[in-house]
Amino acid sequence: MEPSGAIIGKQISFARVERNLTRQDLGVILGISSEQVGKYESGEEAMPAGLLYRLSQAFDLPVTAFFRQPDESRFAGTGYRS
Repeated sequence: MEPSGAIIGKQISFARVERNLTRQDLGVILGISSEQVGKYESGEEAMPAGLLYRLSQAFDLPVTAFFRQPDESRFAGTGYRS
């Protein structure tokens, strides 16, 4: 089982890609840099709870959606890489 930071990071990345957003786009939405988005997506840093809540609101997802083990098969053949 992956650490929670890696799971959350992958879910952030999946949600962003599903909406055809770049890291820069997501950074603008959240008021952070694209580099910081990358750190959250890679699991290098944990996204603060308040920012995760804002992300869930922006993407119209429950916060709990970011804690589920990602289904990477839904990106098979799309060229997506975490």
